[in-house]
Amino acid sequence: MVRSALAGRRGRTLLWISTLLVIFAFIATALVFLFYQLELAAARGAAMARLQPITALKLQEIDRWRKDRHRDAYLLSVGPLFAETYAQWLTTRDAVQTERIRANLLAANIDNDYTNIILLDAAENERFRLYPERAAPQCRGTNALVTNALATGEIQFGDIERCVEGSPPQLVIAAPLTVAHQEGAEQVGVLLLYVDVQNKFYPLLQEWPLQTSSAETLLVERDGGDVLFLNDVRHAADTALSLRIPLSHNTAVPAVSVVLGNAGSLEGLDYRGVAVLADSGVVDGSPWRIVSKMDLAEVIAPINRRWPLYVGLGTGITLLAGSLIGLLFFAQRHTMYRQLYTVEHERAAALVQYETLLKSAGDAILLTDAAGVILQANARADSIYGYGPEHWRQLRWIDLTTDSTAEAAKMVEATLDSTGSYESIHRRCDGTSLPVEVTVARIELDGQTRTQAIVRDTTQRKQVERVQAQLLDELRIKNEELESILYAASHDLRSPLVNIQGFSKWLQIATDELRLIFAETAIPESTRQRMAPLMDERIPTALRFIQSGSARMDTLIAGILRLSRLGRAEVIPTIVDMDRLVAAMTTTFSYQMERSGATIVVEPLPSCFADPNQLAQLFSNLLDNALKYRDTGRNLLVKISGERVGAAVVYQVADNGIGIPDNQRNKIWEIFHRVAPSGEIAGEGLGLAICRRIVERNHGRIWVESEAGAGSRFYVQLPASVVA
Repeated sequence: MVRSALAGRRGRTLLWISTLLVIFAFIATALVFLFYQLELAAARGAAMARLQPITALKLQEIDRWRKDRHRDAYLLSVGPLFAETYAQWLTTRDAVQTERIRANLLAANIDNDYTNIILLDAAENERFRLYPERAAPQCRGTNALVTNALATGEIQFGDIERCVEGSPPQLVIAAPLTVAHQEGAEQVGVLLLYVDVQNKFYPLLQEWPLQTSSAETLLVERDGGDVLFLNDVRHAADTALSLRIPLSHNTAVPAVSVVLGNAGSLEGLDYRGVAVLADSGVVDGSPWRIVSKMDLAEVIAPINRRWPLYVGLGTGITLLAGSLIGLLFFAQRHTMYRQLYTVEHERAAALVQYETLLKSAGDAILLTDAAGVILQANARADSIYGYGPEHWRQLRWIDLTTDSTAEAAKMVEATLDSTGSYESIHRRCDGTSLPVEVTVARIELDGQTRTQAIVRDTTQRKQVERVQAQLLDELRIKNEELESILYAASHDLRSPLVNIQGFSKWLQIATDELRLIFAETAIPESTRQRMAPLMDERIPTALRFIQSGSARMDTLIAGILRLSRLGRAEVIPTIVDMDRLVAAMTTTFSYQMERSGATIVVEPLPSCFADPNQLAQLFSNLLDNALKYRDTGRNLLVKISGERVGAAVVYQVADNGIGIPDNQRNKIWEIFHRVAPSGEIAGEGLGLAICRRIVERNHGRIWVESEAGAGSRFYVQLPASVVA
């Protein structure tokens, strides 16, 4: 009977295991197929996610490229000197003006972006060609561009086209040349820029940030009832301006879809009829559309190559399931006992570690119950408070404090959010005061709420803070005394300096009068010859040296007075609207900027916490320096920007001036130091010293990055909010 019972049990077990294996085999197959489909969907989604930023990047690059071309046309067409020179040249054909026009055009084409640049007169006749040896064929849309430019007074962009059959594609830009008179504006001609799209623009489209065998970017537009491809495609030769797809074609073709106004991601067919994943977009201000695409076969190829792995995975899961079923029952009980042992072992280890941390901690750690009775204290608490281990359970928390009521209120407030900290005065065993910083937290131990207090002895820190405060106060007093002495000394020096200047002028007048007397009086020739060098050379030269030296001394004293007044002026910080402050400040430089042909660009600026009057002087000095030390070989460009960095704001004033040599970069903040000391650039050498003083008084800092000949970037860091 036993054998038969065992046989029956074995049969039922085999049936049970067989049934489970069939179920697991079915589930494994379904899971593998589902996983395969999910992998395909994930691959499609990942490919689309890669295509979208590429489309956005290409749109930005094309927009930047068009703006660069517009900027070149704008700088030439609106520049009053170029337009006036061209207007005069049309009448005089002066050789100097010819070279000046050619130099301006060559400067605009320094990167060889244009195959040619042509100047027309107001009657649309060609008058000047930058490269006479190069042909500039009349494209279909050129006459309309020129007419529109003259009619509207605005820059006109043409489209990409082949002006002559078999010639490289080109794009023509027409910009009107206008001269302003008192009677009004006069259009003297048109500037034509022939853009090299073959070598300059198409490579921009062809660059692809990912390694791929099928991906490409297409530039298309609507041409009648067709989609016209403006650039060469990857999988066919010589397709620029020749490959077309009718709009009546299936809208699943991404190029057709985007031209019909459906920009975005799409899975469809490309010009070869091959399945692709694509993302498309519209180029602002143009009829152009772009399509970034990749063959679907390339996207899913890695997954298809893993198909045998999926089959093996399903088989392995089934076999593994069978093995696990057999082992599950036997392992279950063993696992339970093993887990119990592990938990107990980890608990014992954690207890040992906790006790070790308590003994070795650098701060006192105390544990109290809800009534404030001290249940446990570490060795550091013994040394700080002077109690022995046998005393702690006889003490309550309030026994350690000097003001139990205030201490209780602080502890309640600190533990409202379960944890917090505060400073207090405690009492040692011998009755002496103990300044402490207390961090408390509510914790749960064995189902009961306890309060853990970490107490740090701040005696040494308080002593250091007192010494630091005393030193800072002494330093403030010394600075005030130094500024007072500096002010008094510079002020008192003015009196003798005024006497020197006044008497030198009086001596000048007396010398001139003596020279007249000398000329009208009969004096022996030998005496006249001896007196002539004194009257005509030595005395005037000495007076010039006296007057020059006194003028220089007057400038230095004035600078010292400015610095001393700045140090004594009250700083009234507030939240400063930097956009409004810089806009008002730059308005005062409009005349200087216009005379020097300079351009200032101000980006949106974050607010800061400082004295607005001193900030206006700070940025005025930086802008004045940029104007003084500009590079006469190029137009000055000054850019003011700013960003929030943590609790501070960093402003940047960047220029393309002459820059600062390496050996002077640390000296420019010194009083009376000048980058160009020979005198060819006016100044006292005080601007940057004043800037540094202003920034320091407003709790900030200032520094510079520069290269000789490449411009300078001054950085100003100021608090973004109230300074504690």
